[in-house]
Amino acid sequence: MRGVERDSLVVRGEPPSPIDSPAGCPFHPRCPFAQEKCRAFDVRLLPAGPQREAACVRLGEI
Repeated sequence: MRGVERDSLVVRGEPPSPIDSPAGCPFHPRCPFAQEKCRAFDVRLLPAGPQREAACVRLGEI
C-alpha cells in the first residue's frame, strides 16, 4: 500500500456567511496567514501540484 501525503491548512472559527461574505478571500478573517491583500483579491482555484488545486492569493508564498 502506498502512503498518502497531505498538506493542509486548518482554518478556525465560523465559516463566512454566504449572504454577507467579507470582501476578498472569504477565509481571510479566519486564516492564520492572511495579510491585507487577502481582503482585496477574490480567489480562484489554481494548480497547486499534481492533481491538486488551491484557492489562495498567497499560494506561491506559503
